[in-house]
Amino acid sequence: MWEIGPWPITPAMAEMAYMAEQTGPAFSGCLYGRAIGAGGVSIQQPGIGEAWTLLTPLIRLCPLALHRAVKSHLVKIVADLDEVWAVCSHDEKWLHKLGFKNVSCEARPDLYKKLEPNQVLLRRTKWKQS
Repeated sequence: MWEIGPWPITPAMAEMAYMAEQTGPAFSGCLYGRAIGAGGVSIQQPGIGEAWTLLTPLIRLCPLALHRAVKSHLVKIVADLDEVWAVCSHDEKWLHKLGFKNVSCEARPDLYKKLEPNQVLLRRTKWKQS
């Protein structure tokens, strides 16, 4: 079994990371030479992707670095898109810091009807390096 720091990576996690790596850009973060997280975007079809992350508790030691890295890589990945939609199942506060805004069901009824009761729909437009 592999490890990220003292935390074991289950076979399911390793398989997910391998599959995601094959379907789109992925990045890893290290602290003093040890991996503390990885993430990327799995491209489902042109213009549609799903973000994924594998993070250890050590990532909490550097939240600003994580935010800057995610923003930098996300801008590069979606640079040619006019808008990006996100579905969030947890606290969407971080997506707001990345520039996403909550939208109503009228904006994308096709996406809205697929949401679970605990999910919200967000959108970001006009991606620029900032």
